[in-house]
Amino acid sequence: MVDLPTGTVTFLFTDIEGSTRLVLQLGPRYERVLSEHQRILRDCFAAYRGREIDTQGDSFFVAFARAGDAIECAVGAQQALETQEWPEGIRVRVRMGLHSGEPRATGERYVGFGVHRAARIGAVGHGGQILVSNATRELVEDELPPETRLRELGAYELRDLERPERLYQVEAEGLQQAFPQLKARRLDRPPRRRLVALLLVLLVAAVAATAVYWETTSDGSSVGTPENPITIYAPWFRGDAEHEAFTEVLRAFEQTTGVQTTTLQPGEVAPGERVMLGFNTPGALAGFVRDGSAKPLTSVGVSDDVLEKTFGRAWVALGTVDGEAYGLPLAMTSKSLVWYRPRDFRRIGLRLPRTWSDLLALTRRLESTGRAPWAVGAQNSFTLTDWFENVYIRSQGQWKYDALFAGKLPFNDPSVIAALRRMTTLLSDENLAGGVEGALSSSFPEAVDAVFRADPLADLLMEGAFVGSLALDVVKPAPDPGRTIAAMPLPPIDASHGNPVVVGGDFLVAFSDEEAVRRLLLYLMSPGAGRIWVSTGTIVSPHKLVPLSAYPNVLVRTAAEQVTSADIVRFDGSDLLPLELGDRLGVALQEVLARPKTAQAVMKRFQRAAARVFNG
Repeated sequence: MVDLPTGTVTFLFTDIEGSTRLVLQLGPRYERVLSEHQRILRDCFAAYRGREIDTQGDSFFVAFARAGDAIECAVGAQQALETQEWPEGIRVRVRMGLHSGEPRATGERYVGFGVHRAARIGAVGHGGQILVSNATRELVEDELPPETRLRELGAYELRDLERPERLYQVEAEGLQQAFPQLKARRLDRPPRRRLVALLLVLLVAAVAATAVYWETTSDGSSVGTPENPITIYAPWFRGDAEHEAFTEVLRAFEQTTGVQTTTLQPGEVAPGERVMLGFNTPGALAGFVRDGSAKPLTSVGVSDDVLEKTFGRAWVALGTVDGEAYGLPLAMTSKSLVWYRPRDFRRIGLRLPRTWSDLLALTRRLESTGRAPWAVGAQNSFTLTDWFENVYIRSQGQWKYDALFAGKLPFNDPSVIAALRRMTTLLSDENLAGGVEGALSSSFPEAVDAVFRADPLADLLMEGAFVGSLALDVVKPAPDPGRTIAAMPLPPIDASHGNPVVVGGDFLVAFSDEEAVRRLLLYLMSPGAGRIWVSTGTIVSPHKLVPLSAYPNVLVRTAAEQVTSADIVRFDGSDLLPLELGDRLGVALQEVLARPKTAQAVMKRFQRAAARVFNG
């Protein structure tokens, strides 16, 4: 049993930035790079008395009895990584986040929000950067070595955590000091040199774990010129496949019209910045409507009749607030797909399930072959919230789903407990690769690899349309679409509730009704723009006039067919919850998966937290 540090403990979280890119670049040689990275870090952990609590893929979770040891360990590790000679001239860039607290030790692990806070701090940084919380700073500030210093970066909002955190960057000899803006919203931005006379509206953009300011009044200059381009908030970072795909769509518009555009990624929208179009979550959309900054689609030339013919009633309803349509559902993804290997199914004579009973029978048949039927990367709790949402809406119906995630139905309602019982019966110890313990210690990418690797550990995976692109990028050798990787719709449970589709994504919202903005908006909802966008394979469009033939492979075509034909569509429930509840729900479901008999007690406890948030 691991002898864990107790009392005031400092946590260090690390992970490699751009590891997927390195895997693609190096192929099999990445394993040696990963091993060398692990050796360097473990040597530092040992030298400074760090206790390795967990490691997954390229990440480490380490505990230190002294905050000073944790700082010196992080500095030493970054210096060693920087001087190491890597193959092909690559750089292994590691993000590091530290936070100190008094966690509760249970067996060989810690529990408490301090653990989550440390992980969130590391996630907002960049490769080569060391970030520490204010709690850690207070412990070490007077005892730092002369060559090490802390530079204050400001107070930031961290995803899913109620309390903001003042962050500091560790600076020392041999470490990079200049980095891009942190991937989080700063709450105490320094004053601008000139006064901003107009009121600003605050958006918390949950998809990118950031928040931005919007100002929609005109400064009188012509919109769409190089000096005053149409500004679009896009919740993807430059270099992401989604951002590159959207750039291709905008490039076609600019070449055709001469109108100039520019995108602002998370963290780039400063006070006074004029945003004319923006991709937003449903919750953010409602907030913009109620404060008057969003423009109704009718005011920018899009009639309700055109919307319904283009996207269908179910999708239009999701972008409607107080009876008026505001959001265009342009870039979406299904989260109601079951992924499998067609060649193996054909080899042993398996049929695709059409009902929940069929799915249970398929699970039993696969379990009898001696291999676990299902893979779940439950270490990433979104995989469990996605499972619960799909089971709940299929067994209890769309109206209860709406009520539950709006805070109007308690999370310990009998309907919730029944859905959890159904979910954990399917995802039982004998049905999961590695058992329940293995699922809880596996990441989502590891679960994808477990199903589609050359020597698979499981046969089925329930998740979104993004599984296909991830598998093609990461699994080696890459699976063959339609032959060794494919997807099918998750079947219905209760026929009276139909076969709903749970989705993720963002609505495009107009914050300006100027002519150039109208032209761009109408272009973006055209079949031509949709064809360009979906041809990249990064998104699925609910646009009914974008043909399935425009998608690059059978994987995204399957998701597109499901999304465009759906009569019942609902957004991911955890994205609909207030930010402080989304992550908590995932943690609660991890507890339920580990101990199904505690579901009533766990959800009763979660409901108390939900009631405080919803009722103020």
